[in-house]
Amino acid sequence: MKLLHIIFLVVITAAFSCKDKPNTGGGNTGGGGTGGGGNVTPTDPATANTIGFFMNEWTGKTFTVPAHTDVAKPTTAATSFVTIDAG
Repeated sequence: MKLLHIIFLVVITAAFSCKDKPNTGGGNTGGGGTGGGGNVTPTDPATANTIGFFMNEWTGKTFTVPAHTDVAKPTTAATSFVTIDAG
């Protein structure tokens, strides 16, 4: 019976806390201004003078794939085994 009262109390509390609250007119109405902004293209800011210390010696990097030879997968069974004691 006590469990039923607790469940009832939780349901009633949830019902009252989920209802819509009236707008009291307070708070931030967000915005202001006098009209539409249209499309604005942002400008790229200039590089800061302090970044030159790091960027003066910058050079591009390239990657060359090392030489290799593709071979077929072995078809014979393994003859060597490795046991690792992780303890």
